[in-house]
Amino acid sequence: MRDEKPQSDHDAGAPRSGGPVRSQTLGSGWLTPEAAAEFLGTDPRTLRDMAARHARRAADGVTEARCSGVVARRFGRRWRFWLSNEWTEPESA
Repeated sequence: MRDEKPQSDHDAGAPRSGGPVRSQTLGSGWLTPEAAAEFLGTDPRTLRDMAARHARRAADGVTEARCSGVVARRFGRRWRFWLSNEWTEPESA
């Protein structure tokens, strides 16, 4: 699994503080649809379709989707995914 980091000033709109927090096991940064789908146990097309259905224009002008603790943002033509704590933190007994 490869972590994606913003590659241009346009990509710098990714949430930093106040956004979902990453688990050490997943690393930090945005996940590709393939990596996020593997972690969530689904396929990348389903994940991209979910993002497209919930897409809205964010305050910074970037297309963003939020659903069930998954944040998706468009960076150019590609979706990138960020998983919230509810997905990345271990369950308590």
